[in-house]
Amino acid sequence: MALLRSFQPPGTTKWIIERSVDERKGVVIVEDATFESEAALDAFRVSEDHAEAVAFMKENADWLVGDWWE
Repeated sequence: MALLRSFQPPGTTKWIIERSVDERKGVVIVEDATFESEAALDAFRVSEDHAEAVAFMKENADWLVGDWWE
């Protein structure tokens, strides 16, 4: 399985999609992103980068999504 290309979407301070090393429950893809602001997150949600990430995760693993504020 080829992982998504490496890049950093605009408005992020960190963005990673990687395969989990723990495979006890099958293939799990982990997305970890930190955004500069709520506006940056909103812009990412409607971007081609987001659509590409969603398509990759749907094709390669069962997944759940969670968003939270720190």
